[in-house]
Amino acid sequence: MADAPLRVEFTADARSETWRRDFGGHPMSSKLKCRSGLLCERLGPLQFRFLLHTADGAIYWNVAGVRLLGILPLPAALFGRVQCREREHAGRYEFRVDAELPLLGPLVRYEGWLEPVEGGGRLDGAGA
Repeated sequence: MADAPLRVEFTADARSETWRRDFGGHPMSSKLKCRSGLLCERLGPLQFRFLLHTADGAIYWNVAGVRLLGILPLPAALFGRVQCREREHAGRYEFRVDAELPLLGPLVRYEGWLEPVEGGGRLDGAGA
């Protein structure tokens, strides 16, 4: 897809956030929480553990660990080509996600921007 409309809805409680993304009719949902200084994101059967760092006004997510079904650790080196960046630019939330695996090659790549929708809890934008 190129230039797909994107909608993101957030729900949060004291322990976690759920992000529901819709890329032109293709949904993707994940749950995020902080644990032991890492950002943990459950995406389908995988739980990613990210170490966040900032540089040049952006936040970078670096894979520190991955678990299958929350219990089976997978080698983090397999996910070294999973790269995420987010930043605020000109009043928009901008993002880029690239995921590639050895032997399989590119899995997903999307980037774009989001702006708040009146009423809160939802962002609309464009992604590819």
